[in-house]
Amino acid sequence: EKKEKERRQAEEDAAVAAVDSRVNIEHDNRLKFLEERGALVEGKHERHEAVQKLSASHQAKMFMSTARQQALEENKAEQMVRERLRERVVNSVIAMRADANDNHKGTPRTWGRHTEGDRR
Repeated sequence: EKKEKERRQAEEDAAVAAVDSRVNIEHDNRLKFLEERGALVEGKHERHEAVQKLSASHQAKMFMSTARQQALEENKAEQMVRERLRERVVNSVIAMRADANDNHKGTPRTWGRHTEGDRR
């Protein structure tokens, strides 16, 4: 039983150490990134703050890009609606002109509409 307990304890310690080392590696990578950007601050507490500032600025950038993306999509949608409206107006104007031109002719387009009174 003692050996079993010791083995379990050793496994747990190894797992904890692995997680700790992974966290430390990630932290160190972030600090390296900060160093490259010339924003490294001395002292652990300040370092942590710098890392947090970096992640906050990254989040802000991501938020801005998503907001920009949304605005672009909304703009596109508005443009499409405007385009459709313009097309409709243009088509109706064309149709009205065509009707005005066809009033005096017996073209198939107007047979059912404007020539009703002419057929006696």
